[in-house]
Amino acid sequence: MKKWRIIYYQQRRFSSMSWWVHKAISETSPTAEWKDAGKYKPTFPPCVFAKGFPYLLVTIDGFELEFASSHEVSHCIETLQQKHLPTTKNLVCTTSTTYQGFNHWLAIYPASLKSWKQRQRTVKILQNTLVEIEREGINF
Repeated sequence: MKKWRIIYYQQRRFSSMSWWVHKAISETSPTAEWKDAGKYKPTFPPCVFAKGFPYLLVTIDGFELEFASSHEVSHCIETLQQKHLPTTKNLVCTTSTTYQGFNHWLAIYPASLKSWKQRQRTVKILQNTLVEIEREGINF
């Protein structure tokens, strides 16, 4: 039984992880909004002709985790497989100039999925999802 599905949107959709994973490369002013940048590093998956932009939903114990790219899935795996979860303050300080811990994806991650045992299970599901996506030839 699959625990994941890809949905295609006509407009690019960002997940709660997107800002933390994809850094804007912009020739516009520094005050421009992040989502309006023309390029990102790492890049988002391209638009699929006649379908749209891929967006991944992974269901774990009735909760859907959302990802806009495989880079976000990998970032989630790297974070969740740590024995002790880092504090959102520490995560934010390494990637942001202003403290916005309440906006970090880990701050809004469900508490029911944060135990070590549950995170091990979640990491395994996410790793298997990446393998299945690659096996099916989906460019995500």
